[in-house]
Amino acid sequence: MGDFLRRILGKQITNTEKEPEVTFPYCKKILEQISQRKKQCPFCKNYIHVRTLPSTRKRILVTEDDARKIDWLKRLGEYGVAEQDFEITKDQLSKKFGQEPSNKDALW
Repeated sequence: MGDFLRRILGKQITNTEKEPEVTFPYCKKILEQISQRKKQCPFCKNYIHVRTLPSTRKRILVTEDDARKIDWLKRLGEYGVAEQDFEITKDQLSKKFGQEPSNKDALW
């Protein structure tokens, strides 16, 4: 699992003995149950997105930016590109050109 998904999973509070406590990804307020689809947080009014992790089939709540990144990583997998390879290539291009390349440039 790549660094990005590790960071996302780190946001989820897990406890194997009982149901995990779910928090909104922006304001960290506790949610009674995990949402089944995109919804607006009643506390901070930001939209939260629900994504399913392919490796565990676990549903997680993420920010809009994190949802875009997860969707992008899924598309990379469809082309046979591993997340780690993508991150390495992006890092190499950043060093070479002195600025972070776009995702499209790194994929190319």
